[in-house]
Amino acid sequence: MKSKDAERNDTSPSRLNSSNMSHHCLHLLAYGTPPPMWPRRLLCDNCPSLCCWSSLRDTRACRWVFFMVLLTYLICMDIILYHHFVKADLVTSSKAGDPSELYTPFTHLSVKALISDQPSQFLKTPSAEYFNRITGFSSTFPFITPNMISTFHLICAFFSGKFIASNVLNDRRIGVAIFCFRSWLDALDGVVFRAQTGRHLQFRSNPSTLGYFIDATFDIAGGFFLCFGIFYYLMKRFKSKNKNFTGTLPLLNIGSPSSKISLNGTAGKHSKIASTSIKLDPMTEKGEEYYSTNYLFLKALTLGVCLGVSGYCWNSSMQNFTYVFQTEIKDLKLSSIQFEYSHSLPTILVFSIWRLIGSMAILNYVLAAIFFDKIWEMMQGTQLVMLALNVGMYGISYVYIRDIKSALQF
Repeated sequence: MKSKDAERNDTSPSRLNSSNMSHHCLHLLAYGTPPPMWPRRLLCDNCPSLCCWSSLRDTRACRWVFFMVLLTYLICMDIILYHHFVKADLVTSSKAGDPSELYTPFTHLSVKALISDQPSQFLKTPSAEYFNRITGFSSTFPFITPNMISTFHLICAFFSGKFIASNVLNDRRIGVAIFCFRSWLDALDGVVFRAQTGRHLQFRSNPSTLGYFIDATFDIAGGFFLCFGIFYYLMKRFKSKNKNFTGTLPLLNIGSPSSKISLNGTAGKHSKIASTSIKLDPMTEKGEEYYSTNYLFLKALTLGVCLGVSGYCWNSSMQNFTYVFQTEIKDLKLSSIQFEYSHSLPTILVFSIWRLIGSMAILNYVLAAIFFDKIWEMMQGTQLVMLALNVGMYGISYVYIRDIKSALQF
């Protein structure tokens, strides 16, 4: 047997390979270390056309053009959806469709579809539905369950957070792309579930199933990885800006015209000097306020709390609206009241607001801010505003649903 000292000094190839492998795995999983460089080299460094598009994409004009095109598309789709919604009965339209029926965002309407954010309804879900239709994914690979897809999109969320934690903008943009792919997989697992259980085009959650619990848990974990990546990015950002400054910045009395400062920080005869601990950005030579790790963690934690609370408020409101608007009522008078309530102006306003401030909408805002390198600006109180709006809308929805239940005698 080897002694403990011999084991510590063991430099055999097997031990070294095991140690290197463990170190490589830890390096790959740690958010504090840089992400792999090959995606950036593949998408940016080794492809001139993508590099040109990346530089073009950074111009303000292209950002506004892209934003206006996307906004116009979503508004047009919302207008078309409204004209279909005013004629639809949610009780009948929310039922499952024939397996041969093609998907459109304007048929088989349900509360869940009407209360979801526009990118999910008009981009992610249609693309996932058409992907399954064209490739026959759910029937070609019946052994791939929705829970397996949920597990894979959790892994994608983890690596997305690692790229977002990078201090290189192109890496963070790759992280945004990975998280968008993760969100698309989240839509795909619902498509596969509906196809494998004979509920084609029936957009309704079932909280009593294990799959629902797994999907919800992995969604929360995905948001956690995103916030964790943002936290590490902020630490790297402010550490790199302040690491080279060790002294104090002298401030002089601007009102004294004869005041001068020498190179060693001493003042002229008639000047007034004060020392401060303002940090100096060595890259831009501008004053930069220093933020402690605890403060940055609090910012990231607040964003995570906002996503979690908004997810709960949105899901709870969606389930309650589904109960009052999609429950079949035999009494014709009460059924008529149900139809009127579901198409009333207050209902349309509540649904529209939830589409703009729900948890998935906040995720879209966060990803856009990361892509355009504005995440720190967005986190200056925006998450608190969104948190207050979600809690307020939850209270309004609760009171409104209570009134509907009273009118429908539920």
